[in-house]
Amino acid sequence: MNRIIILIVVVAAAGGGYWYYTQQQATAAAAAATAAAAEAAAAETAAAEAAAAEAAAAAEAAAADTAAAATDVVEGAMDTTTDAAADTAAAVADTAAAATDTAAAATDTAAAATDTAAAAADTAAAATDAIAAAPLDLTTLLDPVNLDVEAVTAAITASSLDQATKTELTTALTAAAGSPDQLAAVLERIRVALTRAP
Repeated sequence: MNRIIILIVVVAAAGGGYWYYTQQQATAAAAAATAAAAEAAAAETAAAEAAAAEAAAAAEAAAADTAAAATDVVEGAMDTTTDAAADTAAAVADTAAAATDTAAAATDTAAAATDTAAAAADTAAAATDAIAAAPLDLTTLLDPVNLDVEAVTAAITASSLDQATKTELTTALTAAAGSPDQLAAVLERIRVALTRAP
């Protein structure tokens, strides 16, 4: 009887020890699995954070490069626009200066022409006055061989003939100056008119 009790106690003790050992092993395995999972999660978190940091750095670098490129493009466009505007302004200034010079030259030319016309008018007036003051030598004046059309015209203009007769005689003289056949008759008409002029 005592042996049976002892055997039962031994068996119970052995079973209790095995159960305790099994529980300890399970607890240790669970702890190890938990630690491994924690390490894996930490590693994944670190890897994710590193990847995120690299992506952020790459995006920041790309943004900086894009901004620099855009700045270069804008500065280039501004430089081109400024240069074109400066060239245009210079061309406009040159054109304005050329126009001013041309206008000044035109003014000088007009003034010179006015002076020339005034001198010619003075010369004609002086010739007319001289003819009017001096007695006409119609023989010399109306010589067809040495004819001076301008002198004859001045004599007609300075005479006291009416304007219609003056116009008729000067027109006929101009037409006949190149025609010897008509010139003698026209000169005779002028001679008679000037002789009869009051």
